[in-house]
Amino acid sequence: MDEELLVNGSPMTQFGIERGLYQGDPLSPFLFNIMIEGLSYLFREVQDLDMMRRATFSENSVHISNLQFANDTIFFLISKMDYLLNAMRDLRCFELASDLRINFSQVLYGESKQKRGGCG
Repeated sequence: MDEELLVNGSPMTQFGIERGLYQGDPLSPFLFNIMIEGLSYLFREVQDLDMMRRATFSENSVHISNLQFANDTIFFLISKMDYLLNAMRDLRCFELASDLRINFSQVLYGESKQKRGGCG
């Protein structure tokens, strides 16, 4: 599909519209952050509906639901099968809505054996 722009009222040369960015494009991390914000919003909404709960990591009740670095995301949830299933459904909905791909074969889950009273 070819398109053209009007610049100061004059048509410019036609150009093709393609999708995606080149690897290493400096705009890529910013666009990823914009897209992934939708996932964070979706998880907040699901938590507000009490279909999933974030993990608590300290006595000060610091709640952390997810950490992100590059194209990896880690979710911290209360260990309950219903919450895991809801999270997987939400990830699938996000995948369909955003056209981003989630590698479900790399989705891991497990329980933390947290000790009380200090580190280790």
